[in-house]
Amino acid sequence: MKIKIKNSIEFNNNSRPLIIAEISGNHSGNKKKFLKLIKEAYIAGADLVKIQTYEPKDITINSNSKPFIIKNGIWKNKSLWKIYKSAHTPFAWHEDAFKLANKMNKIIFSSPFSLRAVDLLEKMKVPIYKVSSFEITDLKLINYIASKKKTNNYFNRDV
Repeated sequence: MKIKIKNSIEFNNNSRPLIIAEISGNHSGNKKKFLKLIKEAYIAGADLVKIQTYEPKDITINSNSKPFIIKNGIWKNKSLWKIYKSAHTPFAWHEDAFKLANKMNKIIFSSPFSLRAVDLLEKMKVPIYKVSSFEITDLKLINYIASKKKTNNYFNRDV
């Protein structure tokens, strides 16, 4: 099987592994750092860059009640809301990230955590999606992503 992504990356069973750089919350809430990480990932040889697309309201509620507080580990006593708030990539940053990738003739894609996130990514013309392991049981989200038919639009398969 041969798969092409946006006519710029082609791979098959005999191809080398693709290098995918995951940015996630490594930007520490700094847009300049976020864009620099994307650029440096490509310069370092990443074939693709993956980000996450969510805002805290997409995946939790702003609550300090017991079920929403981490009990142990590095985030002990922090609320889910605060953790997601500090780690998320604001929706407003996405356009610049996609423009940067396009300028460098590279591919950026994302793991969306809500239908709103998918809608935003569709406006950015994301070529592929990655479903987060946390969202693997969210059939509404998965069906919505599937309805975008990315495999029909961006992949060519020769079996």
